[in-house]
Amino acid sequence: MAFSGYSIFPGLTTIGVVSPSVQELAVTFNLEAINALQMPVDEDLAWADMCGVTPALFRGKVPLDFTALDGFEEFKGVRTFKQIDVAAITADVNQWQRNLEWDLRFTQAGAEIQGVYNVANYAQAMVQHARVMKARLAASVIMQGTPSTNQAQVYAGNSIPGAGKSLFNTAHLANPLDAGSRTFSNYHAAAGAFSPTTFATTRKDMRTVPSPVLGAETLGLQVTDIIGPSFMEEPFRQVQLALLTLQTTTTPGNLAAATSNIYAAGLTPWRFWIAPQLDADPYVVSNPTKHMWISVSRKLVGARPIEMVAPTKEFTPRIQLFGDGTEMAAMTRKVHLVGDLDAGAAAGLPHVIHRYEET
Repeated sequence: MAFSGYSIFPGLTTIGVVSPSVQELAVTFNLEAINALQMPVDEDLAWADMCGVTPALFRGKVPLDFTALDGFEEFKGVRTFKQIDVAAITADVNQWQRNLEWDLRFTQAGAEIQGVYNVANYAQAMVQHARVMKARLAASVIMQGTPSTNQAQVYAGNSIPGAGKSLFNTAHLANPLDAGSRTFSNYHAAAGAFSPTTFATTRKDMRTVPSPVLGAETLGLQVTDIIGPSFMEEPFRQVQLALLTLQTTTTPGNLAAATSNIYAAGLTPWRFWIAPQLDADPYVVSNPTKHMWISVSRKLVGARPIEMVAPTKEFTPRIQLFGDGTEMAAMTRKVHLVGDLDAGAAAGLPHVIHRYEET
């Protein structure tokens, strides 16, 4: 009976694994892959967790949860119902690959050679690269969502009044189903450099996004995440230090941790993230010394700025190990590890994400 491996890691299939050394490799790879899947996401990738992920194989249709934008209303004798499937975005699934091969003799060599070419260690790297793809896809929507690029459009494929605008725009409809709805801007060009003053404006902009159903109220959003390219690490740090100094010296003798201090018992109201994937943003490339940052609110359940489709919500790659008993190994005298990741991304709800450019 052919060896089939141990089905622990959900994305791994073994084919033609015959020799004990390759069987051991398959088992070790399985265990290391599942361990990598359970490890925390690296800090420079975790910012992409703001995205929603819907499992899909070829083309994903993601329902937009407009009910996240409204609430209870007065009963006037007749019940009115909100359609939960009134709109959905379609995200094309692109095919990505990462393939490795190694000489059959590596698995038959002594401990010294196996230690150098221990391909089981690549299990963690395979999972990690899948997570990198999630961040890269999220960054691609941000980079393509400005009015000048206008490739990532909100409510794409839907015949509703709010559709057809770039993700970042100066005239979004608070209620995308109502052409007469109040409007808001989530694209702030010429915002100035990032500083305590512009950060206060950033928080105010998020706070004042209008309610789609109530004439005078706002959605009550709050900035939870600030994201920027690598260059923004120092400006972010300077603002954090300025806010920390202000809050710890407001009252004489106050030595307690400030509320924006990450060590203040988890009470920090916002998080700063560096996303190296945004280094390729057209504005950043053209203006390497100018500030650019993204603000996000995760306070509204079901409202996500970017929607993705992938095989699983964890972005688990599909991995096939073609062992020593396959025709491919007989022809090449190599063992092959084939990794596939089919995934895509599209713009979500613009209410909860804002973009700022210094000039």
